Amino acid sequence: MTKPTILHISHISNDLAMGPVHSIPRLVRALDDLGMPVALYTTNPIAPFSQEQNYPVFYYRDYGNILDITRLPAPFDNPDLVVFNDVYVIPHILLAYRLRQRGTPYIMTPRGGLTVGAQNMKRRKKRIANFLFFNAMVKGAIAIHCLSENEAQDTRKWGRPVFVAGNGVDLPTIDGGDHAGDRDSLQLVFIGRLDIHHKGLDLLLEASRLAQDVLREVNATINLYGPEVAGSRAKMTAYIFQHQLSDVVILHGPTYGAEKDWVLRHADLFLHPSRFEGHPMAVLEALAYGVPCLLTPGTNIGDEVSLAGAGWCTAPHSEAIAACFREILRNRHQLSAARCHARQLATEQYSWRHVGERVVEEYLKLHPLAAFNCGKLQHDS
Repeated sequence: MTKPTILHISHISNDLAMGPVHSIPRLVRALDDLGMPVALYTTNPIAPFSQEQNYPVFYYRDYGNILDITRLPAPFDNPDLVVFNDVYVIPHILLAYRLRQRGTPYIMTPRGGLTVGAQNMKRRKKRIANFLFFNAMVKGAIAIHCLSENEAQDTRKWGRPVFVAGNGVDLPTIDGGDHAGDRDSLQLVFIGRLDIHHKGLDLLLEASRLAQDVLREVNATINLYGPEVAGSRAKMTAYIFQHQLSDVVILHGPTYGAEKDWVLRHADLFLHPSRFEGHPMAVLEALAYGVPCLLTPGTNIGDEVSLAGAGWCTAPHSEAIAACFREILRNRHQLSAARCHARQLATEQYSWRHVGERVVEEYLKLHPLAAFNCGKLQHDS
């Protein structure tokens, strides 16, 4: 069977704080590295994605009409499969309608957007949008690509075939260095958008207040890195001041590049108490650096991390997080073993090569059926 031509479509921008800005182009590169004919079509009108890649990247304004992919260079003007990487993007909904008219099959990768937690955010608006047009887009998809089994369990309720393949991560070169728990102080780190509700940072702050005694006892600081979201920084600053936690919890701006590399190389424990996620790149990056993680189930990776001995998964409640702080920090020697397991988990399960092979396997399963249904079956060359 001839390899299907694949067009990934995304609304990503150049905002480096957003996980999909890293994961979507990197997945496309992994597919390209495996010999798949693949390209990325970007549709953000405000902050267009402009990172140079080693595969074709098209911006809709260069081709006149966001809804007309027939203007793209061949063979991407008539792809065998289209992959939508976002939800609730109006031009994508209209483009999906045109693809159904043309008989071009498409897959959706909602990145957690169809889960119960995500649907409960701005619930009324989403229910209206679902009824008016979004349900039709989902119904027309030949499959939904979920990033974790937990996401898949929620997403199956939408009634479409589902397959699971998580995000991947590039593996940095690391040496033994100081083992976590061997230093005089401990660095607990969160990297991500400072969205106090979505990321569970209110739970983290309350847990820090409850466990401030042990944090001070072992000379541990919680360092939060990320851009401001909807006034969250002001709320967090006020909480830290009110409860006299400024020596325990430190707010930083966003961190990228060499600075981020330094932060992860010196982190002893990575924190991600999110209420809901797709498959967070920040956690995968921490694992790749060999940093053990303290997670909540909403991250959709907590069970895997816990079972691998690469960290801990606890209930999304401040008391439970505080109890984990006490248990981990008073037995800090266990961080060294967890560090080795974290790197091993990233290497064996989340390398981009591994993820790319899994995604290609699913695409090739879907393509003959999709092509047959759409009258575009390609015979062996």
